[in-house]
Amino acid sequence: MKEYTIDLLSLPIYQQMIRIFYVDRCMVKWAGMLLSEHNEQMKETEGKSDGAR
Repeated sequence: MKEYTIDLLSLPIYQQMIRIFYVDRCMVKWAGMLLSEHNEQMKETEGKSDGAR
């Protein structure tokens, strides 16, 4: 039986997985959206609701 080494980055499926989910500087990028951006959006909506009180 022969052994083969495969460069995972050469596989399109693996490239997509890396693109969709990776950790960089403690931020998780998932499906093209930074969670930190989502948190900023949530803070803005909370700020608007606080102003309406």
